[in-house]
Amino acid sequence: AQAAALADALAAKPLQLEVAAARAELHLAQGAANAASQAVAALGDTLATLVNGDAPSGGHGRGEADPEPVALPLWVHLVAHRALQAAADHRAPAVLAAAQQLLRQRSAGIPDARARQDFLAVAEHRALATHGHAETHAAR
Repeated sequence: AQAAALADALAAKPLQLEVAAARAELHLAQGAANAASQAVAALGDTLATLVNGDAPSGGHGRGEADPEPVALPLWVHLVAHRALQAAADHRAPAVLAAAQQLLRQRSAGIPDARARQDFLAVAEHRALATHGHAETHAAR
């Protein structure tokens, strides 16, 4: 709650979206019967941002909005996909596809092969890269 209040006070939309994703992740980790619906509810506006592919604007940390788009960490997309999938929400594939596209774009922008390999080895990035592949094979 304190993190959300601080993000609101700073007018930092990207931070607000990360706080929402962290709340969703907590709900999923608790594993209660209604955890998936609570996780989706916690995501709130984050889902619209991810489903529409909008990049949130940044914040200066002084209560001023920054019109410059900010790249959200890919773990936010992964948590959103997991929450939607757990809730059997029809938006789950769109969030996953958008996240995988972002992962490809970001990795393509890393010119050094070793650095790109390290980027793709991050647990969340690896999960995004392999998640859709596993779903495709499971559907066959």
